[in-house]
Amino acid sequence: MFRIKTTLACLVAIGSAGFAFADTSYFQLDHTIEAGDQIDLGTVRADDGGTLELYSFHCGTKGELLATESLLPGVNENVRMDVGLGAPSEVLAVINKDGQELAYQIFTLR
Repeated sequence: MFRIKTTLACLVAIGSAGFAFADTSYFQLDHTIEAGDQIDLGTVRADDGGTLELYSFHCGTKGELLATESLLPGVNENVRMDVGLGAPSEVLAVINKDGQELAYQIFTLR
């Protein structure tokens, strides 16, 4: 009985350790942001750095690439992306590291 409890305790510890090391890349802003030729995405966290990619987004479909920005590992504050005039009403922001999409968020431009 003691061995079963010890084994279960070890498995729980190992399982919870996996959560501590999981990637926590995210966007801090809500889903609505100000439109303009430059879009302010605020604070973006990318644990391992990477690239922030901004795409047009329409009817649930990722469209053309509008802009990219390099991200440093950790917290990146005041992230702004130049998209030019005539930005779409919705955009998809993707944190990408070595071809793997770590986090994404759809923003409505107002």
